[in-house]
Amino acid sequence: MGLFSTPGKAIRAVLISQVAMALAIVGLDVMGAPGREAPGLYAPPAEGPNVRPYRPDLRAPDPSRP
Repeated sequence: MGLFSTPGKAIRAVLISQVAMALAIVGLDVMGAPGREAPGLYAPPAEGPNVRPYRPDLRAPDPSRP
């Protein structure tokens, strides 16, 4: 039991095993993921009262209050 002979070696073994498990979980998740874009990446622009169209000729009178 040379791997767990001292507390430092035991802690190091646990840390290495946790990192290996994390890499395996992330790797399995990435391998199973489809290669398509994010759902909101190409969403159409929102319409509504809180959306102001861009008009370079209409500037706010005070830059601190758009």
